[in-house]
Amino acid sequence: MIEAKKRLRELRSIEIKIAQDNDEIERLRSQLGGASIKATEKVQTSQTDRTSEIVSDIVDLTNEIKKEIRQLIYLRCKIIQEIHQLKSPAHIDILYRRYVKCQTLQEAADEMHYTLRHVQRLHGRALQAYGDVINKKTGD
Repeated sequence: MIEAKKRLRELRSIEIKIAQDNDEIERLRSQLGGASIKATEKVQTSQTDRTSEIVSDIVDLTNEIKKEIRQLIYLRCKIIQEIHQLKSPAHIDILYRRYVKCQTLQEAADEMHYTLRHVQRLHGRALQAYGDVINKKTGD
């Protein structure tokens, strides 16, 4: 069950990295003193070394974000396909809400019209079922 939860949490980890990289780009842009810069613009040799460094960092981070977004899309599709292999519609629903939509268990309980305790039980069972699915895929 721990491996299942760890795998599902990878989605959130990537989303956090993307958000932090975006924050860093905004911080770097503010250091440029309000100058507008696009990732496709080339740095001119007449600019100061510091400005050139900042622009280069922005371009690098923008490329990293693009890579992380591709990774997120791939992993999200893969995890959704794995979740859909579960037999119980309730298990599918709870894992999708918790790990793909990033809802809290309380939010999921409210929307599913269940008690929090029932959703916690469903969540535990769903993680076990999901663990069986991914273990079957890897041959464990």
